Amino acid sequence: MGREVGPFSPDTNTLVICKSSHHNNTAQVAHTFVFSTSGLSCQWASYVFPRTARIAGCFIPRQSRGDPVRHAIIHAVSHALILALMGMAIISTDGAASAVAQPPQLSPAPAAAPPTPGDVDLATSRVYVFVGKTGLGHNHAVSGLLQAGRVALGAADQAGMLVFDMRSFAADTAEARKALGLPGETDASTQKQVQTNMTGPDVLDVARHPTATFQIRSALSSKQQVQGRPPVYELMGTFTLHGVAREVMIPVEVEQRGEWLRLRGIFVIKQTDFGMKPYKKLGGVVGVADELRITGDIRVLATPPGGGLVAPPAGGLGR
Repeated sequence: MGREVGPFSPDTNTLVICKSSHHNNTAQVAHTFVFSTSGLSCQWASYVFPRTARIAGCFIPRQSRGDPVRHAIIHAVSHALILALMGMAIISTDGAASAVAQPPQLSPAPAAAPPTPGDVDLATSRVYVFVGKTGLGHNHAVSGLLQAGRVALGAADQAGMLVFDMRSFAADTAEARKALGLPGETDASTQKQVQTNMTGPDVLDVARHPTATFQIRSALSSKQQVQGRPPVYELMGTFTLHGVAREVMIPVEVEQRGEWLRLRGIFVIKQTDFGMKPYKKLGGVVGVADELRITGDIRVLATPPGGGLVAPPAGGLGR
């Protein structure tokens, strides 16, 4: 009887150890131990071969039986190899199970940076637009959000920027109509039609111009103050809408609200100055005005922190 160790198969992760013995004068028996290293599984099998056939692997010649020392060494080595491989499979199986059981360790998301003086509170800041009617049309109110913003009151240069999210602008919402003092509500069908016209290619064209910007060059105290009103600052800069840039000046009243400042201002533009076509139909019988009145209601973290805005003499927007 002889014993052999077959080659390791990387394709199937198996190792075959054969133990052979003569069955009779015409045949021999091979007892195989198939060991899988990809999992703890072992199988014994016996096969009968013609005596002239060679069992695959490195079959140990029959004459090794005549050498008891060699036979004992082969026997001991094969059994030791089996035990070692079984131990490796157990460790591998435990490691795989542990890897499956434990969820991947994800790094925690970085905490949002706290606001710094001059930062705009995007959650509470709003922009409203009044769109007047022509002919038999209707007055409309539009509300929108800021995408980003920073204002440094008192700065004579590089005083900040406001980025308007034009995709957020919604026509005739209850909030917008209330904020601009328009009575009643707009039915859903009319609201949808107005929204489609407003965001389409002839007006805002939000598909090509998803944002508008106000690059604030300076934010200095106004020389025109009104007694009994909040202090006024003049925001000078470049307003870019629909891909067209124009210089504007926006006067804003500033009120202290704890560590936040509330800036409220109004400025007027014409749609045609920014390459937009005021909506009309039936030859102008129904339509909207060219002029847009834009109101900003913006919260800005005070400078320095905790308040401390150095206000000009009591005043306000002249009305």
